[in-house]
Amino acid sequence: MKNLYQERFYRKTGLHQVAAGSGGLHPPARQRDSETARLAPKGLCRFEVKIRESDLLIFAENSGLQRAAPGSKTAAPASKAARQLQQAAPGCTGQRPAARQQRPPARQQDSSTRPQGCETARQLEALAYQALGEARSDIEHHIERDGEFARTLAPYQVEDTDAPIVRSMASASASCGVGPMASVAGAIAEYVGRALLTESRSVIVENGGDVFLALSRPATLHLYAGEDSPFTDRVRLQVPNSARGLGVCTSSGQIGPSLSFGSADAVVAVAKNCAYADASATAIANRVHSPEDVAQVVQDCPKEFKLRGLVVAAGDRIGFWGDIKLI
Repeated sequence: MKNLYQERFYRKTGLHQVAAGSGGLHPPARQRDSETARLAPKGLCRFEVKIRESDLLIFAENSGLQRAAPGSKTAAPASKAARQLQQAAPGCTGQRPAARQQRPPARQQDSSTRPQGCETARQLEALAYQALGEARSDIEHHIERDGEFARTLAPYQVEDTDAPIVRSMASASASCGVGPMASVAGAIAEYVGRALLTESRSVIVENGGDVFLALSRPATLHLYAGEDSPFTDRVRLQVPNSARGLGVCTSSGQIGPSLSFGSADAVVAVAKNCAYADASATAIANRVHSPEDVAQVVQDCPKEFKLRGLVVAAGDRIGFWGDIKLI
């Protein structure tokens, strides 16, 4: 069970570059150096949180953080994220299960490596670690009780008493006709992002190409569809104000370890819920088997999926739809 879970709880290859203002980040390389830190969106501090397969790159504004007194707790309870996730994902009701796993401690990091001007980054990083540990614990405990949740490639029903992130994954994937694990990366990104929003006004959480955005200004995304694609880093998309939270997720049948039954270079789905964006990107990518499918998929899928925007790239063809700008 554990081996199967670890195989399916994969970290996707990053498939697009996120930028806000004058900076950005490039997940395909995911370089953890000063050059990447320099590209951080203006006004946001940068840090990384990693627990086993989950490797998140995060940008957050610290101006809204209330500083704790010396010796007091620095991180707000991550369970706030569960309540926000419950409100953001229709169909998520009920209480958290009683069984809990001890949260992983915040990673110690040399202060000399922290982004300049981010004096409260340690508090935000601790909160992100707490939320990531909580999200993973909920999913892992559920799979220990019900292994089919991890194995199935079809919609799967869960109980109202299951954890909010489990119900969010089940609801999102059922709406898109795929298995719950098709939405795991997006669900975790949003869970951590909403935890950070309890202490920060602006947040970007990138989880292997699936991005949760909460910004009061438009964000620009640079498409990455593989090194051989003519659209990689030449196509930029601008998504609107995402202050209430927005998911921008990518699936590919050509690059990365993501399971796909199609051959799209990249399918980018934009939706109000990040788990739903992840699941819908997977479902839509399954329908693209050749460049000739791009036009039909872009025409048909917005009628079936509740999206804010859609990009489909395969070979020398690319199609766009929705509340996004090509710049």
